[in-house]
Amino acid sequence: MLSKIYTRLKSSPVVSVIGAGGFGKTETAIEYAYLHMSEYNLIWRFNAESENQLQNDYREFAIRNLSINNATELNFPSIKRMFDNWCANHSAYLLIYDNAENCPDLKSYLPTGQWQGHILINSREKLSGIVSERLTAELFSPEDAVEFIQRRIPDADADSAKNLADTLGYLPLALECAVAYTNESQYTIKEYLDLYKKHSIRVLDSKSELTDYQYTVLTVWSATFDKISKEAESDETTKAALQLFKLCTYCAADNIPLPFFIDGRAETPQPLSNSLAPDNEPLHNDIIEKLKRYSLVSMHRVEGKALLSVHKLIQEVANFGFEHTEWVNCCLEIAVAVFNYQYGTREEFDKFAANLPHIIKIAQHTEVFLTDDDSKTSVARLYNEIGTGLRYQGDYTKSLTWYYKALAIYEKVFGTEHPLTATTYNNIATDYQYQGAYVKALEWYYTVLAIREKWLGKEHPDTATTYNNIALVYHNQGDYAKALEWNYKA
Repeated sequence: MLSKIYTRLKSSPVVSVIGAGGFGKTETAIEYAYLHMSEYNLIWRFNAESENQLQNDYREFAIRNLSINNATELNFPSIKRMFDNWCANHSAYLLIYDNAENCPDLKSYLPTGQWQGHILINSREKLSGIVSERLTAELFSPEDAVEFIQRRIPDADADSAKNLADTLGYLPLALECAVAYTNESQYTIKEYLDLYKKHSIRVLDSKSELTDYQYTVLTVWSATFDKISKEAESDETTKAALQLFKLCTYCAADNIPLPFFIDGRAETPQPLSNSLAPDNEPLHNDIIEKLKRYSLVSMHRVEGKALLSVHKLIQEVANFGFEHTEWVNCCLEIAVAVFNYQYGTREEFDKFAANLPHIIKIAQHTEVFLTDDDSKTSVARLYNEIGTGLRYQGDYTKSLTWYYKALAIYEKVFGTEHPLTATTYNNIATDYQYQGAYVKALEWYYTVLAIREKWLGKEHPDTATTYNNIALVYHNQGDYAKALEWNYKA
């Protein structure tokens, strides 16, 4: 990033670095200033976290650099004219505007007229009206994260450091908080991770005396959530964007397909439901751009379809302040409505694969936050569908795992002799049959048969299907006499 800033400032006087809180934008700007100190006659950092703070910093600039001792008494337009005059008559200076997302009219504060210097702007949001070279703040690479941790915790081995970095999603601020907390509390990395697993984001909200950074992961992003929530009160597009973001926080972090929500839009709240109309792609883009402006999501397209990603710690912080029941239930209803395929086309297999990690995550959240039997049954239905999709892919071991998960729920909710339980028994039997484990397959088919004969009778089509399934197993075993016997029953 330091190299990119240097290169861009060679060709453009203004460079903006955009990214979510905790990505290290401020630290990068400070480091850039130190590295290039000899190239500038003056370097000045303005805190743009509010217009009032920014104006106070301009007055401090006037006192320190323009010898205007009564700057605190002058009106701001006078201070700004003096500042512009100074910029026009000096060269080789670097002005850093930090936290610029909180100053919506930043353009009016930048130098006007002819000026000769460099400007570096840090913001969590895309800034309108400012012409600049734009860079995106990035996470640590795995290698940089391990090096960072081992510098701060000298006895940390590479595997432990990698595990810590991966758990915290390579976010610089999260790693800074973690190593400071670990050192201060004299924990090993394993002990810290055990604590994090138990208490999650609360651990990252602990302020350590061993770091000079004043914010924690929770405070950095809570401010962003508060801001977009306030805007959503008066703007329908922002409200729809916020609703979409809340749903995304209960999905897997990466590659969330927008078509997942479009296909399930009937289960989403208004105004998001109307905003996701399939033929309104410009509005889809408006919603995504709103979230990108706040650096809450990133987006890329594959074959024209939008895939959204949300950093997993942003998900955790967001969920820390949400009322889970409403949004988890909404995600569950979308999942049940959408995740149902015939596996007759390549497109359906692709949809299954794209939606699978998000279905798993939604189901996991449901098991934590929703305890009613209807929700449990919906989760079991999703687990059955996961098993079926994996079976069609030929991954029988994994499919069995999900069928058994579904079975555990059905047996708990309905007992061992209910038709829904029998459906899962049947899925397990079919899986064993596909694997060639015919003895186990027969065992499960006979269990299904006992339930269906009891509930449906011996002449019901579902019972007949079970007769036929048993016949197929005997046929595969080469026992044609028994196969015929069961075929005649069917």
